[in-house]
Amino acid sequence: MRNLLKLVGLNLLVFLCAFFAVMFLVSLGGDLVKVTKTTLRSGDKKERDELVVFQDKEHAQQVFLDNRKAQEGYKPYIGWRRLPLESETVNIGDDGLRVHSVGKDGTADDPSVAFFGGSTVWGTGEDDDSTIPAVFDEITEGLRVLNYGEAGWTSRQSLAQVVNLINQDKMPDNVVFYSGVNDVTILCNAHYGEDLNTHHEAPKVARMVAINQSPSYLYRNFVAPAIDTFERVTGRGKFSRNFVCDKDPARAAAVARTLFRNWQMAHSLMTAFGGKFFAFLQPVASVGKPNIGYLNLDPDQLAQYPAVYAELRKLMADANVDWAWDISDAFDGDTPLYMDSAHVIREGNARAATRIRDKILPNLATGATNQDR
Repeated sequence: MRNLLKLVGLNLLVFLCAFFAVMFLVSLGGDLVKVTKTTLRSGDKKERDELVVFQDKEHAQQVFLDNRKAQEGYKPYIGWRRLPLESETVNIGDDGLRVHSVGKDGTADDPSVAFFGGSTVWGTGEDDDSTIPAVFDEITEGLRVLNYGEAGWTSRQSLAQVVNLINQDKMPDNVVFYSGVNDVTILCNAHYGEDLNTHHEAPKVARMVAINQSPSYLYRNFVAPAIDTFERVTGRGKFSRNFVCDKDPARAAAVARTLFRNWQMAHSLMTAFGGKFFAFLQPVASVGKPNIGYLNLDPDQLAQYPAVYAELRKLMADANVDWAWDISDAFDGDTPLYMDSAHVIREGNARAATRIRDKILPNLATGATNQDR
């Protein structure tokens, strides 16, 4: 009996050693591949920096290189925000907000204008001084302009950020939501399920919570990490695309309704606390008549935006509010502006900033709403 137990124990030890050796080699291989890609790739992994829209290809390469240096950290209720970063073209403050240097004429006593949205507000693909908030600051005077945009955020996360600011007495005088793309891209994808109060990291977070709730120490500490490593290295855990809004009118209407209600709630909150709220339905490549002939875009993804935007326009027309506008035609014309289905070069951001300025400037809140001042 004793010899049998020794044999079983020895075999188990050999198995565990082999298992850990394999996982070590797989993990090391994954790290080497990642480091190699990061080191050798000079620009954007999607090669957007090589597009005709960029006149200065070297600068575009540097921007995308600096973009990749920006890491995310967990933040309660809003999901994530970028960590502080100093680089040549992309800089993020200690508060997680992207900074800019142009137009900085506002003082602590001047009205604040805070922009909320996804990566199109944050400024993916462009340097600090070419984002929508930066250009808006440059073409206006006497305002403190803040960039609360964050990559991947939906309007629901922007709403949560407004709540966070209000309950900490840090509410801006004026809030601008520039929305549409991420709500459609994420909420029209059945990969995320039926719950429309979600974001693109929800499946990953749900899996982590489920793992940590397992009663098995063996599964939590050994099996789950091994499975995760294997899926990452082999690509089996990659994001799946299953867009449905163009085929399911009810889903398209629900996505539009969710977005519009997030706007309504943000408006109600800002108004209740003495501020002003403004919402803009942002441009996207498959809406309007922009020049996108030089791009190779996913037709399934592109089909989602017209379906939802049509429903959202109906809601905006029926509500007849004086604080929301459709500027999805801002990038129409022959000039190539898009670097993908949503992000644009500085000229596009300047068009959006100008349209926003012309709508909100006569209606800005000028009184201090921030108790910290």
